[in-house]
Amino acid sequence: MKDFAVLLGKAADTPDVATKMDTYLADKDKTETVKLSQTVPVELRYETIVLEDGKLHIYKDVYGQNTNTEENLRKVLEANGLKLENLPQREQILNALKDVTKETVIDLGSIAQKGYPAPVDLDTGTADKGRGSKARIKK
Repeated sequence: MKDFAVLLGKAADTPDVATKMDTYLADKDKTETVKLSQTVPVELRYETIVLEDGKLHIYKDVYGQNTNTEENLRKVLEANGLKLENLPQREQILNALKDVTKETVIDLGSIAQKGYPAPVDLDTGTADKGRGSKARIKK
Protein backbone atom coordinates (compact mmCIF):
# COMPACT_ATOMS: atom_id res chain seq x y z
CA MET A 1 0.00 0.00 0.00
CA LYS A 2 2.84 2.38 0.83
CA ASP A 3 4.44 1.85 -2.59
CA PHE A 4 1.10 2.54 -4.30
CA ALA A 5 0.54 5.72 -2.27
CA VAL A 6 4.05 6.95 -3.06
CA LEU A 7 3.50 6.25 -6.76
CA LEU A 8 0.22 8.19 -6.65
CA GLY A 9 2.01 11.05 -4.90
CA LYS A 10 4.65 11.20 -7.63
CA ALA A 11 2.02 11.06 -10.37
CA ALA A 12 0.09 13.89 -8.70
CA ASP A 13 3.23 15.97 -8.13
CA THR A 14 2.58 15.86 -4.37
CA PRO A 15 5.79 16.15 -2.32
CA ASP A 16 6.69 14.18 0.81
CA VAL A 17 4.12 11.38 0.45
CA ALA A 18 6.74 8.79 1.45
CA THR A 19 7.55 10.71 4.64
CA LYS A 20 3.85 11.14 5.44
CA MET A 21 3.27 7.43 4.86
CA ASP A 22 6.02 6.53 7.33
CA THR A 23 4.36 8.74 9.95
CA TYR A 24 0.92 7.27 9.24
CA LEU A 25 2.18 3.69 9.35
CA ALA A 26 3.66 4.29 12.80
CA ASP A 27 0.08 4.33 14.20
CA LYS A 28 -1.85 1.46 12.63
CA ASP A 29 -5.11 2.36 14.42
CA LYS A 30 -5.64 5.58 12.47
CA THR A 31 -7.00 6.26 9.01
CA GLU A 32 -5.26 9.19 7.36
CA THR A 33 -6.06 11.29 4.31
CA VAL A 34 -3.36 12.56 1.96
CA LYS A 35 -4.46 15.42 -0.26
CA LEU A 36 -3.03 15.03 -3.76
CA SER A 37 -2.07 18.13 -5.75
CA GLN A 38 -4.01 16.90 -8.76
CA THR A 39 -6.34 14.13 -9.83
CA VAL A 40 -4.70 10.88 -10.91
CA PRO A 41 -6.78 8.47 -12.98
CA VAL A 42 -6.42 4.94 -11.61
CA GLU A 43 -7.89 1.69 -12.86
CA LEU A 44 -7.62 -1.31 -10.56
CA ARG A 45 -8.39 -4.75 -11.97
CA TYR A 46 -8.48 -8.24 -10.54
CA GLU A 47 -7.02 -10.30 -13.35
CA THR A 48 -5.36 -13.64 -12.72
CA ILE A 49 -4.60 -14.41 -16.37
CA VAL A 50 -2.68 -11.64 -18.10
CA LEU A 51 -0.79 -11.45 -21.38
CA GLU A 52 1.95 -8.84 -21.15
CA ASP A 53 4.55 -8.27 -23.85
CA GLY A 54 4.26 -11.81 -25.18
CA LYS A 55 4.41 -13.48 -21.77
CA LEU A 56 1.41 -15.21 -20.26
CA HIS A 57 1.14 -14.61 -16.52
CA ILE A 58 -1.13 -16.89 -14.51
CA TYR A 59 -1.55 -15.74 -10.92
CA LYS A 60 -3.06 -17.51 -7.94
CA ASP A 61 -6.74 -16.60 -7.50
CA VAL A 62 -6.24 -15.31 -3.95
CA TYR A 63 -9.87 -14.14 -3.62
CA GLY A 64 -11.36 -17.43 -4.77
CA GLN A 65 -13.30 -15.88 -7.65
CA ASN A 66 -12.83 -18.92 -9.94
CA THR A 67 -10.98 -16.80 -12.49
CA ASN A 68 -8.36 -19.35 -13.57
CA THR A 69 -10.55 -21.19 -16.02
CA GLU A 70 -9.90 -22.35 -19.55
CA GLU A 71 -12.77 -20.12 -20.65
CA ASN A 72 -11.08 -17.00 -19.19
CA LEU A 73 -7.74 -18.10 -20.65
CA ARG A 74 -9.30 -18.38 -24.10
CA LYS A 75 -10.88 -14.92 -23.74
CA VAL A 76 -7.51 -13.36 -22.89
CA LEU A 77 -5.81 -15.09 -25.80
CA GLU A 78 -8.60 -14.30 -28.27
CA ALA A 79 -8.58 -10.62 -27.22
CA ASN A 80 -5.00 -10.64 -28.49
CA GLY A 81 -5.72 -12.54 -31.71
CA LEU A 82 -4.47 -15.90 -30.43
CA LYS A 83 -5.99 -19.38 -30.14
CA LEU A 84 -4.97 -21.85 -27.46
CA GLU A 85 -4.96 -24.68 -30.02
CA ASN A 86 -2.29 -22.89 -32.06
CA LEU A 87 0.18 -22.40 -29.22
CA PRO A 88 3.03 -24.90 -28.87
CA GLN A 89 2.94 -24.26 -25.08
CA ARG A 90 -0.70 -25.44 -24.88
CA GLU A 91 -0.06 -28.35 -22.46
CA GLN A 92 2.19 -26.25 -20.23
CA ILE A 93 -0.46 -23.53 -20.08
CA LEU A 94 -3.30 -25.93 -19.25
CA ASN A 95 -1.19 -27.58 -16.54
CA ALA A 96 -0.43 -24.16 -15.05
CA LEU A 97 -4.16 -23.43 -14.87
CA LYS A 98 -4.77 -26.64 -12.91
CA ASP A 99 -2.17 -25.97 -10.21
CA VAL A 100 -1.75 -22.27 -9.53
CA THR A 101 -0.05 -21.97 -6.16
CA LYS A 102 2.16 -19.07 -7.28
CA GLU A 103 2.66 -16.95 -10.36
CA THR A 104 3.51 -18.88 -13.51
CA VAL A 105 5.05 -17.03 -16.45
CA ILE A 106 5.09 -18.69 -19.86
CA ASP A 107 7.00 -16.99 -22.65
CA LEU A 108 4.98 -17.27 -25.83
CA GLY A 109 8.02 -16.30 -27.88
CA SER A 110 7.04 -15.11 -31.34
CA ILE A 111 4.20 -12.92 -30.13
CA ALA A 112 6.36 -10.46 -28.19
CA GLN A 113 4.18 -7.48 -29.04
CA LYS A 114 0.92 -9.06 -27.86
CA GLY A 115 -0.87 -8.18 -24.63
CA TYR A 116 -0.51 -5.22 -22.34
CA PRO A 117 2.63 -3.27 -23.11
CA ALA A 118 5.17 -2.98 -20.34
CA PRO A 119 4.83 0.39 -18.57
CA VAL A 120 7.13 3.04 -20.01
CA ASP A 121 6.16 6.61 -19.13
CA LEU A 122 4.03 7.42 -16.13
CA ASP A 123 0.98 9.44 -17.16
CA THR A 124 0.65 12.16 -14.54
CA GLY A 125 -2.86 13.05 -15.71
CA THR A 126 -4.29 16.26 -16.99
CA ALA A 127 -6.58 17.31 -14.13
CA ASP A 128 -6.79 20.86 -12.83
CA LYS A 129 -4.06 21.12 -10.15
CA GLY A 130 -6.09 23.65 -8.20
CA ARG A 131 -8.93 21.25 -7.41
CA GLY A 132 -6.88 18.35 -6.07
CA SER A 133 -8.09 14.94 -4.97
CA LYS A 134 -7.72 12.77 -1.93
CA ALA A 135 -6.22 9.34 -1.42
CA ARG A 136 -7.53 7.63 1.70
CA ILE A 137 -5.22 5.21 3.40
CA LYS A 138 -6.86 2.84 5.85
CA LYS A 139 -4.73 0.79 8.17
